[in-house]
Amino acid sequence: MKIVLQPWRIYYGVRTIFLATSLIFTVAWVYAGYDSTFEQIFDPDPTHDGIGIHNSTLQSMSLLVYFLVVNFQVGGLKSLSQLWREIKLDLKGIFGFNIKEYEVKGYVFHPYRAIIPALFIPVTALFVFEIPYVFLLNYYHFNSVIWPTYVSWSNPSPVFYRNILTPIACTLVSLLFIKQRGSKYLGSHINYKYRLGKLLSIFAAVTVLMWGVWIIYPSNAEVKTVDSINSNLTKPWVLPTQKLFPQNTYVFFNVSIGDYYIRRDLDGFHVVEDVVHTLNIVTKYMVFLTVGYVFMVQSRKRDAISLDSL
Repeated sequence: MKIVLQPWRIYYGVRTIFLATSLIFTVAWVYAGYDSTFEQIFDPDPTHDGIGIHNSTLQSMSLLVYFLVVNFQVGGLKSLSQLWREIKLDLKGIFGFNIKEYEVKGYVFHPYRAIIPALFIPVTALFVFEIPYVFLLNYYHFNSVIWPTYVSWSNPSPVFYRNILTPIACTLVSLLFIKQRGSKYLGSHINYKYRLGKLLSIFAAVTVLMWGVWIIYPSNAEVKTVDSINSNLTKPWVLPTQKLFPQNTYVFFNVSIGDYYIRRDLDGFHVVEDVVHTLNIVTKYMVFLTVGYVFMVQSRKRDAISLDSL
C-alpha cells in the first residue's frame, strides 16, 4: 500500500522539530556556559574548553531552518508580529495540542520544493561565516591568509575544498529546488522573488562593521608565549600573535610556518573573555541573518494553496 505524506504534516513536523531543536540548543548553551560547545556537555574537562561546535552555532542553524520553513509555507513573512504568531502556533504544536490548525493552514511552496533549501541554506550561511573567519585568523595570527588552515607545503588542504565547495553546492541545489518547474503539485505556478534591496544592504553593512569591530577590539587577555604555556615544549613552536582579531581558543603548532602538520603537532589554550565571544556571536548572527534574508523569498498571496483547492 502506497503511503502519501500530506504536505501539512511535513510542514508541521519540520517546523516543530526545528523550533524544539532551537530551544534545546539554547538550554544547552545556558547550561554549559556562555562560551560553550556541544561537546562540553558530555566532556566537562576544562582543558577541552572551546573544542567542538559552539551551542550558539547549532542554535543559529536550527533557528534559520525554522524561519526559512515558515517563510516558505506562508509565502513570505511580512512582519515580526506575523512571525511571532507562527512561533506561538509551533510552541503549541510541539506538544501536539493544535494539529487541526496545521491541517487547515495551507501552504504556498510545496514542502517537497521548500525543505531542501531550508536545510541547505543554513549550511551555506555557516560557511559564509567560516570562510572569512579562517582567512582573517590565518592573516592576523600567522601572517598568512592560507596557512595553517588552508594550505601546507603549497598543497590545498581538505578543509579548503570543504569550505569552498560545500556552500557552492548547497546554494546551487537550493536555487534548483526553489526554481524547479514541473507539475502544479510542486508549485510551479508560483510567482516569487528573493529579498534584495535596502534592508539587505543594511544587514550586509552591519555584518562588515561587526567583522571590523571584532578585528580591532583591544583584548585584555595575557599574550601567551612558549615559556608561559609550558617550559617543556620543544621548538619550533609557532604561536598565534594574539593581537588583532582576538579569540577565545587559540591553536599553536610544533612545525615551521608553511609546513605540513598532523594532530600531534597541535596544541592550544582557551581564553575566557566574554566580550570577544559576544563579538563572535553577533557577527555570526549577522552573517546568518544576511544570507537567510536573501532566501526568505516572497510570493503573491493569491498563490497560496489551501485544502479547499486540493
